[in-house]
Amino acid sequence: MNSKPTPQTAPSRHEVWRMFDRVAHRYDFLNHFLSFNRDAAWRRKVAELLPPKEEQRVLDLATGTADQLLALYESGRVASGVGLDLSEKMLAIAHRKISSRQLNDRLTLQTGNAEAIPFGNGTFDTVTISF
Repeated sequence: MNSKPTPQTAPSRHEVWRMFDRVAHRYDFLNHFLSFNRDAAWRRKVAELLPPKEEQRVLDLATGTADQLLALYESGRVASGVGLDLSEKMLAIAHRKISSRQLNDRLTLQTGNAEAIPFGNGTFDTVTISF
């Protein structure tokens, strides 16, 4: 019998986001551990690369637990921002981080897909995506 190996099928988008929901409670730890804490430096570097404009409105796609969104805000050049992600459990953690820093009036979170951004052109000064 001659059996050919079959290519693995890629997981569906729904399966991918379910995976992020499953690991949400460990996501930050794994990022820090697996990168030897370099992930924080990478986020600061992205924030340093913001255009030289004050009071920016930013959109962070696939924001996860909002670490990049927070790093952008902490740069001092961001007036407000939105984090967009499909994983509701990641966004729940992000919401706790934003609330604990009392930034709910500056940073908001929205469930959504980066492939179908629900905002019009010109809404944001800068759009980011990390990892």
